[in-house]
Amino acid sequence: MEARKLDPPAPDQLEISLFGPGYGEAIAIHLGCGKWILVDSCLHPHLRMPSSLEYLDALRIDIKNAVALVVATHWHDDHVRGIGEVFDRCQSAALAISDVLQAEAFHKLVAFYREPGVITASGVDEFIQILAILETRRPRGAAINAPKFASADKVLYRENFNLFGTTVPITVYALSPSDASIMQAKIALDSLYPQEGQTKKRILAPSPNHAAVVLWIEIGAHRILLGADLEFTADPLTGWSVILNNSQVTSDRAFFFKIPHHGSSSAHDAAVWSQLLSQWPGFLGGPAGGAMLVCNSWN
Repeated sequence: MEARKLDPPAPDQLEISLFGPGYGEAIAIHLGCGKWILVDSCLHPHLRMPSSLEYLDALRIDIKNAVALVVATHWHDDHVRGIGEVFDRCQSAALAISDVLQAEAFHKLVAFYREPGVITASGVDEFIQILAILETRRPRGAAINAPKFASADKVLYRENFNLFGTTVPITVYALSPSDASIMQAKIALDSLYPQEGQTKKRILAPSPNHAAVVLWIEIGAHRILLGADLEFTADPLTGWSVILNNSQVTSDRAFFFKIPHHGSSSAHDAAVWSQLLSQWPGFLGGPAGGAMLVCNSWN
């Protein structure tokens, strides 16, 4: 099949593309001036390659140099299939993963599932690959090449673009996981490691998803909220409640919202819509310093 060829977005176009309805979820965002971030990964059902890479290839993007940040919001299969290949192609990109995944329990799982003959683990095999890639990119003299560990209100990426003589600041924040969510997720991870004499089996990520990384992206005067798979909880220190009550970076409202957990009722919190979003989510437009938004659903 002949590869599709498309025109890439203009320097002043803020483009958000969502991949994977029905078979996974991944997002590609053109921040402006030819710079991209890729969030999560899913495989194209026919080509069996990461959908976001297939799209950037169709745009004839220099993936090696144009992608500034790769984010793995959590390790559910439908969000991480192919993330190792994505990070491998994005040679100039920084990597951000949930702070939960620096836990000793997770690295114990990674080491266990590296052993020959062990059944491939849910998501863990992808993280084995990206951790190996990080090691090959370790700067000379550095003891370890760590990813950015995402936690509440942490900056993952920051840059200023010069757009037609106007300076446009870009900042990507993580809004989660919270401290309490990290602790709960680490406790859940401890329970996943096979006990002595237990049959080795394919593991599933803990639920509810306390590890998910919600992103808040500021581009000039515009705000984007990407909900990952964060779920609603009654606990004020976890889930959406802690973002609504404690976040120090959501003073303005977002004009675009990627709803969490594929629209599941378990992730719905009405206060997110009333407190964090503008009256017309999905619309970005405005005066100089702004950008034209293009939204794609790419299959």
